[in-house]
Amino acid sequence: RAKSKIVSAFGDDASSILSTEPLARHLRQGAEQGDYDMAVEYIKTLNPAAADQQLRMLGAGDGQGLRDAFAFFKSQVASGSDFELTQAFLAHFLKLHAAGIRESDELRALTAE
Repeated sequence: RAKSKIVSAFGDDASSILSTEPLARHLRQGAEQGDYDMAVEYIKTLNPAAADQQLRMLGAGDGQGLRDAFAFFKSQVASGSDFELTQAFLAHFLKLHAAGIRESDELRALTAE
């Protein structure tokens, strides 16, 4: 799996670092509760550089951040809410993580859902 150079710098601590990232926490919580309102509100507070950094960190660890992001995007697209925000974040997410997604059977399957 292709790893972000930023995430690779953390080595084995990437999973624990991911759990401290606000976006990853909000997406995990949203996936568990079936409600992404807090994640959307958090995303709306991010400037472009912070949004980029948060999206990059989703690739850390065992892939849970990426799976949670897919669940978030699927939910947002289905709801039709905050369409422009979702579209912008999804496009950047895919740009950042395309190589890792292509290399993972599980993540490729999530793109088909």
